[in-house]
Amino acid sequence: MLGAIVGFSVPILRVHGINQFSQNKQACVFAGVQAGLQQSSWPTEQRLAVFMANLPTH
Repeated sequence: MLGAIVGFSVPILRVHGINQFSQNKQACVFAGVQAGLQQSSWPTEQRLAVFMANLPTH
């Protein structure tokens, strides 16, 4: 069976990001996530909280 294992590589030609934070959650859930991120000691999570605060839908 080991002879049936095949390795391969796939080159990445493009990365396309999307913004999908709310995912139809209630505003209170969204606010709770944002508050948790604001209290984080990780700068990346704090920046995400600021980004979420500036989203037009919440």
